[in-house]
Amino acid sequence: MTAYLHYTPEDFIQDDHFRRWVLSPDDEMGQFWTNFLTIYPDKKTDVTRARALLLAMESLGESPSFEQGQRMKATIFDQIEQTELASPSVFKTVYRNVSTHWLSIAATIALVGMVWWYMASRGSNNLPPTYEKQVAQVSVPLVEKANPTRTPQRVQLPDGSSVLLSPNSKLSYEKDFTGQQRKVYLSGQGYFEVVKNDSKPFLVFANNVVTQVVGTRFTVNSAQSAIGISVIVKSGKVKVFTLEQYQKPETQKAAETIVLTANQQATYDPAQEQLTKSIVAKPDILHKPEKFPGFNFHSAAINDVFSTLEQSYGVTIVYNKQTVENCNLTAQLGDEPLFKKLDIICRTIDATYEVWGTKIVVTGKGCSPE
Repeated sequence: MTAYLHYTPEDFIQDDHFRRWVLSPDDEMGQFWTNFLTIYPDKKTDVTRARALLLAMESLGESPSFEQGQRMKATIFDQIEQTELASPSVFKTVYRNVSTHWLSIAATIALVGMVWWYMASRGSNNLPPTYEKQVAQVSVPLVEKANPTRTPQRVQLPDGSSVLLSPNSKLSYEKDFTGQQRKVYLSGQGYFEVVKNDSKPFLVFANNVVTQVVGTRFTVNSAQSAIGISVIVKSGKVKVFTLEQYQKPETQKAAETIVLTANQQATYDPAQEQLTKSIVAKPDILHKPEKFPGFNFHSAAINDVFSTLEQSYGVTIVYNKQTVENCNLTAQLGDEPLFKKLDIICRTIDATYEVWGTKIVVTGKGCSPE
C-alpha cells in the first residue's frame, strides 16, 4: 500500500490493480482503496484525477495524440478543481466501491474530456467544410460541372480559363465572374490553366484549402482517396491557405501564406490541420541547360553541375562549395528525372542528398585533388 504514496495520476493509470478497480470493481478492491484513502487522504486528489482521466480515455475508444492527451488532461484536471471548489463535501466522501457521488462526477468529467478531445481533433467546426457545404453557402447562382466518366474532361470557364476535371470530380463556379474575384469550388481533382487578370484573383476552394492565383497552371487534388489535399504548381506562382487562414484579416493572412512556384507543392494534413511545402515528386525541366546541352557533362566542376540543375529545375541545392571544389563529373544524364540525376552525381562523388522541404541538401567528404 505504501508504494502508492509516490504515485502520480499517470502512474495510477498504468497500475493494473488500480485499473481493475476503476473499470471492473469488486468488493475486495473497493475496500482496499477505501482503506488507502482513509489512511492517506492527501492522495485523494491524485486518485480522483487518475480515475477521471482513465474513464475519459476508455470512453473515447481511441488513443489521442500526445499533445491532445496533454490538453485533455489539463481540461479534466481543471474541471475537477472547479467541482471541488463548488462541492467540497463530495470529495470528502470515503470511496466505498463506486459511490453515487463519484459516478456522477466521473461521468461529467469524462464527458467533458470526450467532447473536448473530439472538438480539438476535428477543429472548432466539428467537421471540415465539404464541397456541398461550401457551394450551399454561396449567395449567387452557380454552374456545376461533373465528370462521371473514366477519362478527364475539360471545363471551359467564363474568363477563358480551363480546368481538366478528373473522373468522379465536380466543379462549381459563377456563370459570369461578375464579382471582384473569380471563385470556383472543387470536389476531387482538377488541373487548372488560369488566364492572367491582375485585378481579379482566381480562387479555388477545396474543402479546408484555398488556392489563390493571378494566372498560372496548377493541380488541386481533394479526392477522398488522396492523403490530405495537395496543390501542385506547374508554372507561375500561387498562394495557398487553410480556410481558417484565408478568413483572417489581410495583415495576419500575409504572415501565414504559403507561396508556391513551379515544381513546388503544398500538402494539407487534416490530422495536424496544417500545410507543408515541398518539392514535387517529379520536377519538370523549366529551362533547358545552355552551357551543358542535354545535361551532358565532361569533366565539369560539381559547382557548375549543381548550378545547372538549380537553373533548369528551379530548385535550391545546398552544399559546401569548398568541400566539393575538387570534384568533377563526366556523365550523360539526358532525360533522367531530377532525383535520378542526383543519385548518379552523388554516387560519383561519394556523397548523399536529402530533401528538406523545398531544398535539396547534399553532404559528402569531397574529392582528392587529381
